Amino acid sequence: MRRKSRLLTATFVIVLASSFVADWFVKGSLAAELPCILIEPTLTGAQPNEQFSLNVTVANAVWLWSYQVYVSFSPEVLEVVRVTEGNFLIRSTHNNTFWLPKWYNTLGLIQAWESLVAENPPPPEASGSGELFQITFKVKGFGNSVLHLHHTDTAYHDGSPIPHTTLDGIFTNLPNSVAQEIQWEDRTFYVNITSNSTVSPVAFDQPQKTVCFNVTGPGGTEGYALVSVPLMLLRAQTGEWQITVDATPSTTLVLSDSDCTFFYMEYGHSTHEIRIVGTEMIPEFSLAAILPFLVFFAMAFTIIAWKKALHAGK
Repeated sequence: MRRKSRLLTATFVIVLASSFVADWFVKGSLAAELPCILIEPTLTGAQPNEQFSLNVTVANAVWLWSYQVYVSFSPEVLEVVRVTEGNFLIRSTHNNTFWLPKWYNTLGLIQAWESLVAENPPPPEASGSGELFQITFKVKGFGNSVLHLHHTDTAYHDGSPIPHTTLDGIFTNLPNSVAQEIQWEDRTFYVNITSNSTVSPVAFDQPQKTVCFNVTGPGGTEGYALVSVPLMLLRAQTGEWQITVDATPSTTLVLSDSDCTFFYMEYGHSTHEIRIVGTEMIPEFSLAAILPFLVFFAMAFTIIAWKKALHAGK
């Protein structure tokens, strides 16, 4: 009787753990598959009078038929040279697309529209990830520019909208960038800060999941800081970061790529304390990392219990 009780308990544990893991992975997969329009690379830079190109791409698109994208930039720092159609929609048909780019350098605005052209039967919608269009800029001078995506629309063949997210980019070519070293146990990480302020050494508080530093500048002037923090050091989900300037929540642009999270903030100069608080830090293990081990041990326990029950029944 006791063996049967153990067996039922083990079976219940593995079923419960497996269903929990499956639910977590399904939800994570659905969230990850939400289409995203983004600037690539996230962080760019070039010297005055140089030209550089970046891509506006889409990730995880499903049955995309048409899109509209506006990009705002700083006209004091950048000017558009050309906007070139990408291959994402073209590759689903035979060059049969409607493509219309416009740009206004005095306003710092780019507008782009593209759509597959209806045929009988219509060409297949585009799915997956790829380049919507490419922007080539000329650098007018030193400075920063947020490359802000807005008024973005994506649609299916019938015109119904496709839910999606966006991820902006940042351009900077100011020379005063400092890589601050953080030592944790036997590992070294670098927090890069580009700022027109005087920046103090970075303090790292592992238990509080916090990176903290001070910025100082002459009163009556505007300051900015662009901070990059390695994901292996400190991380959080979108919307979970807490960024404060002098303990007051800050309006901060938060971007990320495969290696770092970028924080861009502006402030009136004096002396300020900037704190960036995440939700996960080394050497912590997330639930996602622990769950597979729990399922493995539950399965192993169940198999052992079954074998003992079968052996006892002989």
